[in-house]
Amino acid sequence: LDRRVGEYVVPDGVRLIAMGNRQTDKGLTYTMPTPLANRFVHVEMTVSFDDWQEWAISAMVHPHVVGYLSQNKGELNQFEQAMKGGTASRGFATPRSWVFVSEIIIAAEAGNAEVTQAELAALICGAIGDGTGTKFATYRKLAADLPKVEDILSGAVKTVKDKGNVALA
Repeated sequence: LDRRVGEYVVPDGVRLIAMGNRQTDKGLTYTMPTPLANRFVHVEMTVSFDDWQEWAISAMVHPHVVGYLSQNKGELNQFEQAMKGGTASRGFATPRSWVFVSEIIIAAEAGNAEVTQAELAALICGAIGDGTGTKFATYRKLAADLPKVEDILSGAVKTVKDKGNVALA
């Protein structure tokens, strides 16, 4: 309220913001003393897929991550489900962990990380959980078999075969 941190005077135009986990998140939290809590405006934020997608595209999140989540919006944030089962001692899907997945894939594709496909799958599952990681890996396999959009638009590709070898026009 007095725009000071100890002896330091906070310059005009600077906003002080504090962020933290809720005690119900079962993370490492401390109860804020009531007089201190009264000096803050408390806002609880929620995850919005549309906002995340807009950010992810501008931040160059890997297209497979954005594409998968565009089809499976409910898998962007599985924090609440992870908490229902007790403590989430392993990875689970959150906006942050999907960015980890993107960075892992980008590094592997760039050759910055020499990993086998099995190691890549283990890293992805370690970030977003086994179930979601397995579904995402299946999506990536299917996406790898699809023709490039440019080839479809240019007319170079006229049909696509599905896994049952039925031509789709």
